[in-house]
Amino acid sequence: MYVRVVCDALTGKVTAGLAQEARHYANSLGLSPEGMKSLGWEMEHVDMVTGVLPDEPASVSPIDERRARLTA
Repeated sequence: MYVRVVCDALTGKVTAGLAQEARHYANSLGLSPEGMKSLGWEMEHVDMVTGVLPDEPASVSPIDERRARLTA
């Protein structure tokens, strides 16, 4: 629904009510700064010169371990 409303807004086919609905969707999905804050999401720092992200967190487990837990 969000994508459809945004696409309609870009073509000028959206009403004020649908535009407000799109803003609510963006907030609830974390697609806006306000939505990210309400969900507790934070942007990772990126080195603007090199484009390097920080190291991966140590809590990431291999996919095989995850599959084993799901199928057990």
